[in-house]
Amino acid sequence: MEQIRLVKITHVYYQYRNLKEVDAFLQDFGLQKVKSDETRIYYRGTGCDPFVLCAEKAEEDCFGGAAFAVETMDDLVRATKISEASAIRDLDAPGGGKVVTIRDPIDNMPFHLVYGQRLEEEQQTAEERPFNFVSNPVEAIPLLNA
Repeated sequence: MEQIRLVKITHVYYQYRNLKEVDAFLQDFGLQKVKSDETRIYYRGTGCDPFVLCAEKAEEDCFGGAAFAVETMDDLVRATKISEASAIRDLDAPGGGKVVTIRDPIDNMPFHLVYGQRLEEEQQTAEERPFNFVSNPVEAIPLLNA
């Protein structure tokens, strides 16, 4: 089989028991919510990717796999020939595109191969917040027992 050319990591999936709690953390961390429903929240960063993290509601907190952009649609077709690979399907997420899911033969971890996602315009900087930028040291948190 010919090589499947991975271009870059596009996004990751994490599964959480408490989406509300993780939503606050991820937004404080600097990610921007771009789409959500009862079971999933999509976040983007400042780059061109339409989302970089998908938080999914689950019974246990765990890593849900990574997605990689591939160079061509032919790469996705080749990926479907890998044992246990999914068929090519629409990526129902910000940016759209097509996706094939394969699983690591050792630990069954999913890997998603994506082609044709619409990219966004890069943002120059994240929103400045006084508690996570050194440009505003007045908001420093006092030390306990100082």
